[in-house]
Amino acid sequence: MLLDWLNRLSPVQFALILVMPSIILLFAIIGYPFVNLIYSSLSAYDMQLTPHFTGVSNYVTVFSDPAFWGDLANSFIYTIGSVITFFLVGFAVALSLNKINIFQTPLRGISLIPWAIPPVTAAMMWRWALNTQYGVVNDLLMRVGLVSQPIQWLSSGKLAMGVLIFVDAWIRIPFVALLLLAGLKAIPGELYESASIDGAGVYQRFRYITLPNLRYPISIVLSLQTMFAFRTYAIMSVLTGGGPGTSTELLVKYIYDSAFQAYNFGIAAAVSVIMFIFCLIFVAFYWNALRIEV
Repeated sequence: MLLDWLNRLSPVQFALILVMPSIILLFAIIGYPFVNLIYSSLSAYDMQLTPHFTGVSNYVTVFSDPAFWGDLANSFIYTIGSVITFFLVGFAVALSLNKINIFQTPLRGISLIPWAIPPVTAAMMWRWALNTQYGVVNDLLMRVGLVSQPIQWLSSGKLAMGVLIFVDAWIRIPFVALLLLAGLKAIPGELYESASIDGAGVYQRFRYITLPNLRYPISIVLSLQTMFAFRTYAIMSVLTGGGPGTSTELLVKYIYDSAFQAYNFGIAAAVSVIMFIFCLIFVAFYWNALRIEV
């Protein structure tokens, strides 16, 4: 009887039955923490860490705090700078690897090394390399005569944010390149051959064949990596700690300080909800700009 019932189902209904256990488990794992986060953002905690509902007072406090707006602005600068850097460089790397016919597999393996390094380890490596006194970067620049004295990479307010953006992008470029390379490999070569026969140039083939066929990989890359960059804490914590001053202090540090320095978990939860909303806005913007249908 069960087999007869299954045979009467449409392919879509059968597929839904197969994925339903996973969907239920996913909602069970994500649903409770998310609901608890919302409730925490609307509550104040006493000394025994018991929540007491206070409405939107935490949000009012957050939005009236100048430090929140400063950290939010820094987070946007950091995220946008990293996204532009890792996407352009990663796309260029993917296009280059797609054209290389020899040693492509070893090159792909080598290009993955920055992504394989944990962010804390990568940030520590760059902290040593950019050290004012014994860093290899300053040493090389002085040896070739590009600078006459060591550069204050991490203690200069004008340079520190740029360093954070560079290190974040350096870590993310391999993932971007690998995913876009997979998308390039999936494009049928016949499309390029037909376009060449019709007289299409390099730019026209790139615009009308490559980019349209990479919409989905690009949307995945931008959505995932933008959210990861927006909530990154380790790189900033290791390299600058938010300094000099508050010039590189990001929104995640505001959350950390609120929760584990001031023990104001309601404020931390409220900022976390705000960060989540911004992540949704980023994803919606990308999918709308790339005309991705849900």
